[in-house]
Amino acid sequence: MKLLPDHIQQIVKHPSEEILGFFFTTYDTGNLVSLKGMISSVKYIEILCSRIVQFMITFDGTFQQDLALRHNSISVQIFVQGNKMKVLVCPGNSLDLNPIKNLWRILKNLLAKMNGTTTE
Repeated sequence: MKLLPDHIQQIVKHPSEEILGFFFTTYDTGNLVSLKGMISSVKYIEILCSRIVQFMITFDGTFQQDLALRHNSISVQIFVQGNKMKVLVCPGNSLDLNPIKNLWRILKNLLAKMNGTTTE
């Protein structure tokens, strides 16, 4: 059986787009960074180099990431070990271990206390 082009729908699991990335700690927040396109393991290492490693060395922190393939590639594991980064691996859907979910809750509570109006 041959598939006809009209009957095939191309989809991409992770479309190329712009995402915003940042990091935060109990001490401070990092800058908001615009990341365009797919984030490969190589790009992820570049981000770690430019944004995270020095911060981790300065504050002796533990880095948390989910189980995304780019976070667990051999090249990323070698990089993390080579830079002596302490890593806490967190499943992506583990809400109790995901600090960003707690940060959003705090932000929503603060916004709810404000007497804001919509832009309409």
